[in-house]
Amino acid sequence: MRLMTVRVALIVSCGLAASAWGQVSSNASLKGTYYFRSTQLPVASKATVTQYGSMTFDGVGAVAIAGQTLTGTASAAAYTATATYTVKPGGYATITQQGAAPLNVRLCVG
Repeated sequence: MRLMTVRVALIVSCGLAASAWGQVSSNASLKGTYYFRSTQLPVASKATVTQYGSMTFDGVGAVAIAGQTLTGTASAAAYTATATYTVKPGGYATITQQGAAPLNVRLCVG
């Protein structure tokens, strides 16, 4: 569940990019700490899952993720993860976490 939770959070993390559309073209152009928030409605459990926290990109291809997960009415649970990333021209990136399929995302502002 931890891998899936982080991967979904990455999908909806549009606040990641440090610059405007299309200006993020290399790993070096994505550096710093960015906030993310994700809300999901899993079909199997029928409990809302909300994740929030920060992603810290190092500018050379590694990202550290730290945050909390709220599932239904349960107390918040902390999580951390690491992954690698590769930024491609046009504001796209591939984020890879061990044990999970690579995730292709669109980096954007806002």
